[in-house]
Amino acid sequence: MKQRILFIVLLLVGLFIQQSCDKIELPYVVATNVPVDPGGNVIKKVLIEEFTGHQCPNCPRGAVAVEQIKQTYGSRIVVMSVHAGLFARTSSTGYFTMDYRAVSGTELDNFFGVSEVSLPKGMVNRAGFNINHRLGPDDLAGVVANALEGTAVMDVKITNNYNAALLTAQIKVEVKALASLTRKLMLSIFIVEDSIVSPQKNSYPDLGPDVIINYVHRHVLRAAVNGTWGEVLHSGNNELPAQTLYTKIYDYTIKNTWNANNIGVVAFVYDGDTYEVVQAAEKHL
Repeated sequence: MKQRILFIVLLLVGLFIQQSCDKIELPYVVATNVPVDPGGNVIKKVLIEEFTGHQCPNCPRGAVAVEQIKQTYGSRIVVMSVHAGLFARTSSTGYFTMDYRAVSGTELDNFFGVSEVSLPKGMVNRAGFNINHRLGPDDLAGVVANALEGTAVMDVKITNNYNAALLTAQIKVEVKALASLTRKLMLSIFIVEDSIVSPQKNSYPDLGPDVIINYVHRHVLRAAVNGTWGEVLHSGNNELPAQTLYTKIYDYTIKNTWNANNIGVVAFVYDGDTYEVVQAAEKHL
């Protein structure tokens, strides 16, 4: 008799758990197609540099395209949103008083000429420079899928040690060559801030009104840690042997106007001659 009662209780508990699990509060994001390498090999990651501005009415659609890619591939995608050009300008009064432009972002925009061909636009690993690197929202997904193919030739790891009282961070970046390479290699490190809430112009009724007051700005480029173009890891004048390890340590002070809880460090290695990104990484502060 006791066994029968126990069985009924367990059955009811199981049904309750199943019904509870079927209720998922939105928004709920699941990353799909994210490969897990059972051998522990390094997975290729891709950098998307999204060029945008809070006075760009078409840019919310670009942000949606980027976030859909991020949801699909998860941590394999590193995003840096660059507010630059005419659409990133501020106003002394009204909705757009916040300034999300960074010196490094303006320099990147001037060099790659992204905002001059209208926004939103994005670069995927900076591939195709200097003809086919500026991509519209509808072109991003296909280029990202191609960029994720193949094996990683470098590994990038970030370790952050943050002192909240002093607003100081020690950032350690380790870069390892996984194959022998003969190319000029540069290391760039940037600070990004996520989930900044402020107004955004919008031309898509399905996304909101003409000005979305509580718009969430994602992956906003705040500053460069080691300069807009980073620093040389390998000159390319000779072969870089596989398993070569570089360790770089930086001390950085976070501005008190930034939300440290939403700060991340983006690091990537790129070809110093073609500007194409070889491998990228991101780590929360």
